[in-house]
Amino acid sequence: MDLVTADQTWLLGLSLPAWTKLAAVVTGSLVGAEFAAKRGFDPVGVFGLAFAQGLGGLVLLELLLLNGTPLFLQDPKYLIGSALASVAGFFFAGLLSRSYPVLITLDAVSSGFLVCVGVEAALALQLPLISAIFLGTLTATGGLVLRDVMAGISPTLLRPGVLNGAVALLGAALFALLHEFTELPIGVEQVAVVTFVFVLRMLAIWRGWKTRTTQDISDRFWGIWSRREEEEEEVTRG
Repeated sequence: MDLVTADQTWLLGLSLPAWTKLAAVVTGSLVGAEFAAKRGFDPVGVFGLAFAQGLGGLVLLELLLLNGTPLFLQDPKYLIGSALASVAGFFFAGLLSRSYPVLITLDAVSSGFLVCVGVEAALALQLPLISAIFLGTLTATGGLVLRDVMAGISPTLLRPGVLNGAVALLGAALFALLHEFTELPIGVEQVAVVTFVFVLRMLAIWRGWKTRTTQDISDRFWGIWSRREEEEEEVTRG
């Protein structure tokens, strides 16, 4: 396996255009800033949660892959974009709230971009498919988890509700499988995955699809087992 050296910026120069990662960072930062401002955080809190949601997934990805200095520290436009989004969230939280459907639409597209970044980074390092799926999911959802942890609430991703995590997982699996079992150009695979994630996120919101709490079916299995034992005893007696 070829390892990535420190001077190779952003994992072998992933084929996604640079603007897609920047768009994902800015969109995530806007959502994080709007979240913080609505809940009465001070300027430091708004900036902190905006940075966490906007940059968190990419930072976690690079830390796990030991990619040296994180991209957002090498290229100032990521920090600048996140900072501007934080300012917008702090001063225009009401406007962002009224534009929330647009914000969520952009976030759904950005989620697809981040899934592709995570999966492609793993594939560039020739990691197993399961690792690629994990990293794609983590990159798309890590910022949301960091935001909630910093805000002192139970992570939205881990509670019953919207399908953010499930959609990211399915999108990452789709990308990994397309790359492994088809001969499609990488650009076509990326478009397919971004479209899939976007459509599924929008359908989940429109149709009200939500995850549920765990269902304990122990009693059901115990009942089946008990009835089977009773039937066997009756046959033995007969």
